[in-house]
Amino acid sequence: MPYEWVKSAEKAPAQPGAFCNVPGAMAFELHLWPYRSLPRKGFVVFIATTATLLAFPLLAVIGSAVLWALLPFLALAVAKLEFGQQLLELGLVGAREDGP
Repeated sequence: MPYEWVKSAEKAPAQPGAFCNVPGAMAFELHLWPYRSLPRKGFVVFIATTATLLAFPLLAVIGSAVLWALLPFLALAVAKLEFGQQLLELGLVGAREDGP
């Protein structure tokens, strides 16, 4: 998770739970933000690889009715991967701040 320490010239607060209560000490603040482990290009490669690997079993049934029976389920699996990634980017799913 990327982070950044921010130093402040003001003193640390004297209230309980303060970072440092030494006279003349600087206050520090830690900023955290989620790490985006899979950039857009990487996600495109992941989806393409998944679709290709899911298509291999379809090669055995080309020209039969079984192809049309399996195709919607495989397409739905790839679509759900894309939909899940969109939800993560929008922040609608993921780690909660208030714990599990």
